[in-house]
Amino acid sequence: IESNYKGLAFLNLGGGYERHSFKESNFDDIDIVKIRADLIYNILPKLTLKFGAASEISQDNGFIQGVKQYRGNFGADYELQHDLYAGTHFDYTNYKFIENPRGTEEDYVVGFNIRKLHSEHLTSKASIVYQDHIADDPRQDFNRMIFLLGATYQF
Repeated sequence: IESNYKGLAFLNLGGGYERHSFKESNFDDIDIVKIRADLIYNILPKLTLKFGAASEISQDNGFIQGVKQYRGNFGADYELQHDLYAGTHFDYTNYKFIENPRGTEEDYVVGFNIRKLHSEHLTSKASIVYQDHIADDPRQDFNRMIFLLGATYQF
């Protein structure tokens, strides 16, 4: 479902059901009610708020089995000048490992970026992102800070 309210608010909703059935009897089947929700709200002419939520099953050979992921995020973008934007976001992800001793893990991520539009083709961006990963097994805990510089050229 998509909705647009007077060009100020945009809503995208989706849902369904997913089931993974394994032929190998050592693995349990996995099912989840999938959701996807995104809301973008232009609260002021220069300020946009973004909200999102999702659930899904992820497969990774390193985990041997499936992982149920539940995500939520919040962000904001502000137009500092006609061609200069600042943005921030907070993301939360919960990983529930199926039939795995790892149990549950969580990611808390916060980020900030500056984006410059040089022309209709060229954009540059500088970002800083901090992630805190917390697991049932303390040996899996970590945190990291990422600094990114990038440029995008569109033909």
